[in-house]
Amino acid sequence: MKTLVSIEYLKTFSMLYIVGYWHLFNYTLFFPEYKNTFTSSLTLIILGLFVMVSGFLIGSVTKKTISPINFYKKRLLRIYPLYALAIFIFYLYGLNDIETSLKSLVLISMYMVPAPLTMWFITMLMLFYLITPLLFKCIDKPIKFFLVFLTIFFSTLVIHFIFNSVDIRILLYIPCYFLGIYCSQYGLKTQAINIKSVCLIFFLWLILLFIEVDSWIFNQLKSIPMIFSGAYFIFSIFYLNEHKFKSLNIISWLSYSSFAMYLFHRPIYISLKSLYFPENSQFQALYLITFCLPIVFIISWGIQKLFDKSLVIKKPSKSTI
Repeated sequence: MKTLVSIEYLKTFSMLYIVGYWHLFNYTLFFPEYKNTFTSSLTLIILGLFVMVSGFLIGSVTKKTISPINFYKKRLLRIYPLYALAIFIFYLYGLNDIETSLKSLVLISMYMVPAPLTMWFITMLMLFYLITPLLFKCIDKPIKFFLVFLTIFFSTLVIHFIFNSVDIRILLYIPCYFLGIYCSQYGLKTQAINIKSVCLIFFLWLILLFIEVDSWIFNQLKSIPMIFSGAYFIFSIFYLNEHKFKSLNIISWLSYSSFAMYLFHRPIYISLKSLYFPENSQFQALYLITFCLPIVFIISWGIQKLFDKSLVIKKPSKSTI
């Protein structure tokens, strides 16, 4: 699969939002309003978009006949070692306790809460990767594919109701992973998935906004139509306009670094903040944006590059997630 420039832009701008806005302002009181109803919803959509992109890229580059063992060797080797390193560093920095860290390393923390700070997203992605060989076996039959989705979704929901141990975010994002796999095989415009059908899903979310129920889980799950439709619309805008995007080295560089950037940005922020941090909140924000954020970019690129060299990869893929 050739490099899709539109997806490089998509990954770059999305990661800049998470690392350079949503998480960056955790470290200063300069802009407490950074977290509001709009940005909270946008963050859910951005994360759903990453999940969809991940499913789409994996579905596009993986042969449906590949054995589960070969798939796991090829895919998990690309992400697990750096993930494990990040889990260890988060523990050293006191961001996650030992129990949560150990559960995360064996990928059960999403089903035995609490899930790790920040790393929950990668833990969830790896769980999606584990079921991917099963999805490849039934992707030729869309109805069967949809039934597998329903089975996994409602089984997870039942586990949550029985044991109250599931991180509900896995239910918010698994539809986007199935969507990515599906679109990688059938395109963005099919009889089942198209602009009209996704618009109906979006309108369903608008209706759900006006339904007030005294149920925490219902109020969480009613975000699914928003995340699903938002991820589809944004991905479609970028992907269907591939020819309009110009390849730029800086975009390719940031896209390539995006996985390591997500894994290690918090420890880097904390380290830089401990070395020097202005007292004035305005200067804090300026320091974080103009100095700390570029350092995150540089270190993340270096980590990814060193890791790829350790795997003896001559031309590392620009699309890790």
